[in-house]
Amino acid sequence: MFQTVKSLKEERFTKDTEYVGTHRKFLGLAIKNTSGNILEIGSGHYSGSVIKELVEGTERKVVSVCHEAPYIKELKKDFSDFIYVEVPYDDRPVTFIPIYEEIIFRIRDEYEKFSVVLIDGGHLYERKKDIARLRSVTEIFVVHDTALSNLPTHRYTNSVYEYDSIIRSFPYFVEDDWTGGGWPYTTMLSDDNTLDFMREEYPLDRYESYPNECQRIKYGN
Repeated sequence: MFQTVKSLKEERFTKDTEYVGTHRKFLGLAIKNTSGNILEIGSGHYSGSVIKELVEGTERKVVSVCHEAPYIKELKKDFSDFIYVEVPYDDRPVTFIPIYEEIIFRIRDEYEKFSVVLIDGGHLYERKKDIARLRSVTEIFVVHDTALSNLPTHRYTNSVYEYDSIIRSFPYFVEDDWTGGGWPYTTMLSDDNTLDFMREEYPLDRYESYPNECQRIKYGN
């Protein structure tokens, strides 16, 4: 188990606003409990700060995919050790998708295996496809903006990202509505890692005295 950081300070991974940064806790726990390279699809300061803290001083490589060249320049000031890959942004699928897909496959083939892949890219309709593209080389996915329940806001979320079918195809997944308000959720997925470390973080009996909390953690296996 990766132990460079002895403990994650809870306040470092709580949300700053209602909708921003809600994936940081799951991302931190996935990184803390693995030891290999990391792929961040959807570069940002929220995820970047978590990744940097947990990989600093190790041999772990961080590849980060972003479609905004000016933003990459800004991010490099804080995350100079990350390997940034710029992808094009184009509203014309016929033009854009083959180029984007080629870049993702090139990353997959070059690095061969990732312990953690964050799915949070700006190309919303490619997120589900990226899970499929990278599934064979990924130990744990951390997928932002998920929603497996049937609340109206979640049905809308699934209509955009269409995550549900691919999430449920994984033998191990954990979804956490840790924002307390419903959206966006984050889900951790794996084909091989049983995610038992998440059961230690979120034992179900923890919520016995808090009925409103009981729906905030869902396991699939």
